[in-house]
Amino acid sequence: METVLALFVILAIFAFGDSLGVITKSRISGIFIVMVVFIIGYLTGIIPAEIFETSTLQTVASWAVPFVIVNIGSGINLKQLKKEWRSVVMCIIAMVAVFIGLFAASPIIGMDSAVVAIPIINGGVFATQIMTAAAAEK
Repeated sequence: METVLALFVILAIFAFGDSLGVITKSRISGIFIVMVVFIIGYLTGIIPAEIFETSTLQTVASWAVPFVIVNIGSGINLKQLKKEWRSVVMCIIAMVAVFIGLFAASPIIGMDSAVVAIPIINGGVFATQIMTAAAAEK
């Protein structure tokens, strides 16, 4: 499959999923539709397993994480954050609890696993991507 055709197929699937999401007024998630289409496509062989490598989207995806993190950080409204101070305090307490819990479990799961798990559990998707990439390099 050629690079441009692979990219077109991926973008067409995302456009289809997004359109269904809009039509159903998000009762059916567009991302859910995309995932179902890809799973069915992979299992039936209609979509080749290497479509993302062929489209070179994996290279672009590695650039996306820092941009998204900067965008999220620059979108924080400090006045609203001050008004929601209780939520901030609870988040900090939860992060400290995860930190303590994982270090308490480190004799069972290992110190390396505990250190890798802290940002993943506390940070969500982007922290998971960053930490798994760093752990894979080690």
